[in-house]
Amino acid sequence: MKKGDSNDFGMSVLTDDELYRIVTAEMIKMGFVPFLKGFSGMRELVILILKKKKADKLMTMYATVAEKIGTKSESFERNARTLVNKSYYFDDGFANLYAYFGLKQTYAPPTVGQILALFTEYMFAVLFDKNSLF
Repeated sequence: MKKGDSNDFGMSVLTDDELYRIVTAEMIKMGFVPFLKGFSGMRELVILILKKKKADKLMTMYATVAEKIGTKSESFERNARTLVNKSYYFDDGFANLYAYFGLKQTYAPPTVGQILALFTEYMFAVLFDKNSLF
């Protein structure tokens, strides 16, 4: 599809660069720490899920993203866990993301799968909700 075409959600289709910028900005806004090694891989994982409009088995998706960013699946998984753990304790952590869903943060950080599920649902709302700014 070209920019300006419309998809099932009735919004203009974003270019890959626009999607990349929006996901990056929203990840930072929601508490992901951008200078950590796992940030770029997590961004690629989120974009993959958004493009498919669903999540497959997480380990399969790890392998796909790891190949794309030129690393091993195990390294990507470790970097993603580190990103989630360190982001959780950095500043307000995922306070904005939790607040969006009306959730309260616990003392223990979430798993990668849990935070990925919350963040991708948030991104679906941001990108595909007709009442959204985008």
